[in-house]
Amino acid sequence: MSPIRIGIFGSGYIAHKAYLPLLTSWPNLHIRGVFSRSASSLKQTQEHWPEIPTFTNMEALGDQDLVAAFVLTPAESHFEICKWLLKKDIHVFVEKPATTSSKDTLELAKLADEQRRIFMVGLNRRYTPLVQKAKLMISGADIRMCVIEKHRPMVQPRGYEETYSEDLIHQIDLLRYFCGELLPVQTSVHTSKGEFLSAVSCLRTESAGHAILLASRESGRWLESVSIHGANTSIGIKMFQELRVTREDGERFSGNGQSGSWSSHLVERGFHAEIQHFLDCIGKDQVPLTNGFETAKSQELLEALVELGRK
Repeated sequence: MSPIRIGIFGSGYIAHKAYLPLLTSWPNLHIRGVFSRSASSLKQTQEHWPEIPTFTNMEALGDQDLVAAFVLTPAESHFEICKWLLKKDIHVFVEKPATTSSKDTLELAKLADEQRRIFMVGLNRRYTPLVQKAKLMISGADIRMCVIEKHRPMVQPRGYEETYSEDLIHQIDLLRYFCGELLPVQTSVHTSKGEFLSAVSCLRTESAGHAILLASRESGRWLESVSIHGANTSIGIKMFQELRVTREDGERFSGNGQSGSWSSHLVERGFHAEIQHFLDCIGKDQVPLTNGFETAKSQELLEALVELGRK
């Protein structure tokens, strides 16, 4: 089987931290080049991976007979780049958020269907081993409560809407993944001088259960967790370290013993599995777990929660 020819669009933080380390060592891939308009980020790419051609012209990389593309540019550029690639019959993986609106994401999903191309969104939390284990355990269960938290110190100040769209989309997508379709009820948000500090979003499941999102940017350190309750079972996930299952007959524990750092465990963070899933979908002509239609639903829910916070 000949190598899959891919292009990487974007060479910023997430490209250097997650995707390039994995893709450059992936079997049966041929990286035809990396595109960026930033000379400094391309210089960093060349220093670490001198064997990869770099491009400051997007069209030039798009003409390299690509089979697939990884779009890792800023979110505001995703829609136009993905649309252009899909129209060139190139399979597309795009880092979250897919676009800046559910409407644009849905348009890309429909275009991918028309072109018979794969369009997948990088929502890596779904692909983490601990989340996958938990999903299997609760399959078919009536979840009465699901609480997902994401807290961190104020490292990168952001506004309210940007925090939900760029960061908390992971947690909102996980709420849907575990609970099914949800009804947004309320969002209470705290900002200061336009910067997001904290928020609580409350939702209801189709069976009248509760789903809750908690987020703070004033915590002592990075903390992320999932707590699921129902059918006399409680499941707790401490990202990306441990999974605890508690029932009347006792407690079971599994984990990888890793901290929240990046260095050696892109597997635990789900990046390896999501890339493998994307390539498998190309080879087998399958619909991705985080396809455009599915992702648009998570974005629609996010938009509704953000709007509630403005009232």
